[in-house]
Amino acid sequence: MVRKAKLLAAEYAKLAILIEGNDIAFTPNTVKSIISFFMEIIDGANSVVSLSNEIDLDIIPVLDSVKNTLKTNIKQLHNSLTTLNEEIHNETAQIIFGDSLNGFNKDIIGTIDEILFAFDSYLFERNETNKQLLHDSCFRLTNNDTLSHIADFLQKSAVTNLYKENFSDAAFDALNSLYSKIIAEILLFYPQCYFIEKNSVLEHKDLDAIQIYVEKQIIANLAKIDVDRETAYFNKTIVSEILKKHLNSGKSMREIAANIGNEFEQNYQNINEKHSYKYSVIVYKDVQGYDDHAVEGNNYRHVFHYNNKNVIIFRGHIKNGSDCAALNEINYKYLSGCSKDLSVLSHAVIERCPNINNAVFITHGANPEIYPQNLESNQWMGYKFIPMKGCWFIKNRALFYSYN
Repeated sequence: MVRKAKLLAAEYAKLAILIEGNDIAFTPNTVKSIISFFMEIIDGANSVVSLSNEIDLDIIPVLDSVKNTLKTNIKQLHNSLTTLNEEIHNETAQIIFGDSLNGFNKDIIGTIDEILFAFDSYLFERNETNKQLLHDSCFRLTNNDTLSHIADFLQKSAVTNLYKENFSDAAFDALNSLYSKIIAEILLFYPQCYFIEKNSVLEHKDLDAIQIYVEKQIIANLAKIDVDRETAYFNKTIVSEILKKHLNSGKSMREIAANIGNEFEQNYQNINEKHSYKYSVIVYKDVQGYDDHAVEGNNYRHVFHYNNKNVIIFRGHIKNGSDCAALNEINYKYLSGCSKDLSVLSHAVIERCPNINNAVFITHGANPEIYPQNLESNQWMGYKFIPMKGCWFIKNRALFYSYN
């Protein structure tokens, strides 16, 4: 009996440690480890249920140290659960918005809070009153399919919640953290709720079914949301809002270019590292018409004629191999025939240089400012000066480009 009591105390301590801290979250490279982590919680909680129902503490001597150890470790688990629940409440208030919040608080947070109170009461004092309280609370978890509600809320609310933060890494990490913590807390409760309902511990087939559900319905959805935002963050609406925010900042064109570049580098580090993305930004005076600027490519966004400025952002990669030889072979003056249509030139660069994905020609009179500023040291933004000597009233031009 004493040996089992010691094992029970150890399980309480292990569960307390498992749910401590802010590191409960999945990352795309650790799907197996987070599943293993979740299953470690439910396995430990299942062992606690099994051991606690095999032990009669009354026959253990009053002065035996195992009783004090059990009380200490139960208190430790209580403290860890309280902290975890507070984090869930704080993160919910910061992450879930609009119409989703009321339903989320009612169906998810309300269920967790009710079970936590009953679970805590039963944890400290196992009597019939607390057992009935836990039974009534657990009914919402085992019969109202709370896990299914979580999966539904995740699918319905994720895009709305992430959109408010422009699908940034931080927004996804926060969403991921919240749902992972909720799953961790529910899995800790589940074996005790199952025992209260069925008078039986979870068998291997039950644990396997829960693992499959969490993996397929929660973790897989989080992974898909993370993949989907890799496209969503660079859509025209999102990027235009970011560019306009900086154009309204009152900063110089050079500062605006740097701030835009830094935002895309810092807010999307996970996406950038995965795809090796690099960003180039050009901010210049509000010139109009193809005689003064023309851009072409497959991976750029722009805002023109806004707050007396134009801005273009290229998304590309570090140059792979040598520069495109055609850049020095194209007869820029001949192609445009001293005309004022720069779109002919930007089209020629994209057509003849397979390793270039975006190109813009801008008249030098527009005073373009760029990011990165040091063109010689970076390997992802190219520049070429295009003299227009001999063409009456046509100013020299600047070519900026990025790499596939």
